[in-house]
Amino acid sequence: YDNRKKNFNKISKPNNKKTILFLMGCLVNRNHFYFGRNREKFETSLWEFHYDILCLLKKYQNKYNIIFKDYPNIGHKNLWKKILRNINADKILYVSNEHSVNDLLRMSDLNIMPWASTTFFEALYFDADIFVIEEDIFEELMKGYTKDEIYYFNINKKFLSELEKYLQNGNFYTCDKTNSRNYFL
Repeated sequence: YDNRKKNFNKISKPNNKKTILFLMGCLVNRNHFYFGRNREKFETSLWEFHYDILCLLKKYQNKYNIIFKDYPNIGHKNLWKKILRNINADKILYVSNEHSVNDLLRMSDLNIMPWASTTFFEALYFDADIFVIEEDIFEELMKGYTKDEIYYFNINKKFLSELEKYLQNGNFYTCDKTNSRNYFL
């Protein structure tokens, strides 16, 4: 109870900084992956890519409120907390089951998703911009119909490069998701 109260106060603390929500994606337990996915290093659950995103976000931890949301109860709390300590990302808030995804989406100004999953669809209900990477399922749709509404990528390096440009510029709420909402929801 005490930790939940502290985390909520840290999240809801009013300031003028924009809030970035990085939602953990592609949780696959070790040695339990499925063949047939087109994603690079799918068998390692994108651990390296998550690490790269956290290292990029660390550069902006003084400029923005950054929240890293892990899967509740089945996530890897000790691993990610240790990684955040090791890279000196002391201002990035780690959240597991203390808050729901929906509550965090409500307060975020940018949503980062390294996987198009349920959280992607939940994020469409809110006005915050979305950065998502997916190589399989929605590629044709994202390149066409919803192209200017979601920051969609299928290459990790391009995703990181464009995310860094976005964070440097600091222009939030640049995309209207009308077509995306109509199509997906």
